[in-house]
Amino acid sequence: MDGVLVNNGHLLEDMTPPVNPPMEISDETDKKPTDWDDRENIVDPTSKRPEDWDEDAPAMIPDQSARMPTGWLEDEEVPYTLFHFLRINLIRTNVLERFLILFYS
Repeated sequence: MDGVLVNNGHLLEDMTPPVNPPMEISDETDKKPTDWDDRENIVDPTSKRPEDWDEDAPAMIPDQSARMPTGWLEDEEVPYTLFHFLRINLIRTNVLERFLILFYS
């Protein structure tokens, strides 16, 4: 106001307390139990598949009522440009999302 700078900085980093507090507060006394199992997947020895389980069944059941739209070109080749390639790969790796966050923040 009146052209006088009172305070400046980043709302998330330079304010105390920060506008967005940390997601987790570290607990210095927190310890992993001695019998903790670090395996990502633990096999359940008591689990079993249903009696009617078909190992040869298809992973997806085709929709018999689905029809190809009129005018659909099934064998049409799409000319991908460098832009399409970069866009697809940037989205796949979340780089585009990070770029937009940096650009607009």
